[in-house]
Formats: sequence, structure tokens, C-alpha cells
Amino acid sequence: MSVTLRAILLMISAMVLFAFADLCLKLAATTLPLGQVLLGLGLGSGCIFALMLKVKRQPLFRRDFWHHAVLLRNGGEVFASIFMFQAIAFAPLSTVSVIMQTLPLCLIVIAALFLGETIGIRRISAILIGFLGAVIVLRPGFGDFNIYSGFALIGVLGMAARDVGARVAPNTISTIRLSFYGTFAITVSAIIILCVTESPIWPTPSAWAYLAGLAILATGGFLTSISAMRMVDMSVISPFRYTRVIFALAIGVFLLDETVDFITVLGSTLIVGAGLYSWVREQQLSQKHS
Repeated sequence: MSVTLRAILLMISAMVLFAFADLCLKLAATTLPLGQVLLGLGLGSGCIFALMLKVKRQPLFRRDFWHHAVLLRNGGEVFASIFMFQAIAFAPLSTVSVIMQTLPLCLIVIAALFLGETIGIRRISAILIGFLGAVIVLRPGFGDFNIYSGFALIGVLGMAARDVGARVAPNTISTIRLSFYGTFAITVSAIIILCVTESPIWPTPSAWAYLAGLAILATGGFLTSISAMRMVDMSVISPFRYTRVIFALAIGVFLLDETVDFITVLGSTLIVGAGLYSWVREQQLSQKHS
């Protein structure tokens, strides 16, 4: 098996893990306060990343925790988690997963506005079409509009801030350390949420299983995707991130008895199509400048 094929399979596997992690989150939230589910993710994943740092004989915290890029990443992580958790818990998983695919489009806009990157009229048009697809999926103003689906779009902004923070963070801060800092921030925010909202309750055996599954699957998805990105260029495997939509739709339909109508399919097609076109256009421009 070639390195490229192995990287592609790893990225697809990561998307499967993330999709099932979302399923565990949704199921856990049926019996537990969202703050407690968030705490389960923060503590569970945080312990795994902390163990990895200890194996490498590295301290858990360093002064770079206060670096502006790390603070941006952590703030985006917390913001995204709070809104995405509510979206996944109270809106159809298939809809939320489609909305999440607007993230690459948001990153292009942020890169143009704040990082000085230039985008042409073609990619601007693709971005507008992609966000039109998101509006079609959300259906604001119609009777079946779910406000929690809108929370997913807000959560995407947090994910974009998180990814930008990771992008501009110094190379001296490892990915594992950045991830540990993020889970620490999630844990602190979850404790604050529990203090000011609902009190935690003792989980049932099934809820414990869902919390464990959430932490393990989310961490596994992250580590698998990182492994894929370190094997080949990002341009090779980035399109395969969109397979998450396929897995989420399948989980929603076959495990959660959700209905995917023509409007959702149309909107998701516009979003994924716009993202893929933007990616292709970026590759074309890179080849011209090389």
C-alpha cells in the first residue's frame, strides 16, 4: 500500500471516528446536562493528551500557554464546543454535520481579511454559493427552522478561530501540547457552566459508556487525522474531510431515524461543491506561482 493511499484511508477513518463521537455526544446529552458532557470530553481527552506529554517527559504547562495564538485557539475551541454541543444535542445530526462543512469557506474569508491572503472573484463566488447552501439547509423563516441548527453555524466561527490560532502558533508548540491546552480550557469552561446552570448528575451505565466513547473517539479522530496530515501534503487529503458528511448522514438516517429531504441534499451539495471548487482553485493558483 502506498503512503498516499494509507494517508487517505487514515483521513477517512478519522472522519468516521468524528461522526461516531458526535453520535455519542448526542446520546449522552439525552440524560446529562450539556456542561457535564462537555466536562467529560475535556477531562477524558485531556487525560490522554497529558499522558502523551508525560511519556515524552514534557511538562504539562509552560509559559507558552499565554501566547496570543494559543489564547485565540483555546477561546475558539471553547466557543465552538459550547455552540456545537448544543447544536448536536438538539438538532438533527445530519443537518449539523452539513453546516460544519462551511468551515473551509470561513477559513478562506478569515485568511483574506486578517492574514493578508488574496482571493479572486471565482473563489468569492464559490464562498457565496457555499453560504447560500447553508442558508438553504437552515431554512430561516420557515416552520421547520431549528434555532439549534443555527448554533452550528455560530460554532463554525469558533472552529475557524481555533484553526487560525493553531496556524499562527509558534512551531515550538507541539500539536499534542496545543491539544492539551484546548482540552484544559474546555474543562474549565465546563466547570463554570455547571456552576451557573444545571448541577451535575450521576451518569447511568449507558451514559458513562457514551462519555467514554465521546472522549476516546474524538481523541482517536484527532490523532488519526494528524497522522494522515504528516504523511502527505494537505492538498492530497483535504477533500476527504468531506466524507464526514456521508457518515453523519448515514448515522442520522439509520441509527437516529432522521429524515434527509431534498432541501438538505441540495444545500449540502452546494456547500461541499463550493468547498471542493475553492480547493481546486487554490491548487491551480499554487501551481502557477511555483
